[in-house]
Amino acid sequence: MSNHSVTFINESPLPISVETWQQTPNGLSEMKCEIVKPRESIFMRSETGEWEITTYLYDDAMCSQWTTAGYKLCQTIGKFRNKPCIKGEYSWMYCNDFTIVYSNEVATFSKKIRGKV
Repeated sequence: MSNHSVTFINESPLPISVETWQQTPNGLSEMKCEIVKPRESIFMRSETGEWEITTYLYDDAMCSQWTTAGYKLCQTIGKFRNKPCIKGEYSWMYCNDFTIVYSNEVATFSKKIRGKV
């Protein structure tokens, strides 16, 4: 089984999907997705040590929250790792309105306050 794990905290006002590859009991790998609502946290293992944050949501009310906030659905917001890349970075964001801070096996996802970085 995998030895990568993280506690993921969603401090944003929007629900998101956290996705990663996990090994199944029969030894195969499959993509696992966990929905994390605002102000919730989860513990998630990973076979690869990488997690993606997406807006692939399958609940109409959750989808509506994203579209009402002016965002598109079915987008990858960013990704993070539990080990830094060669440049020392742990996360990569594809939407500049959000950030991920990774420290001590905890990844915290939040929405940036307009006008601040």
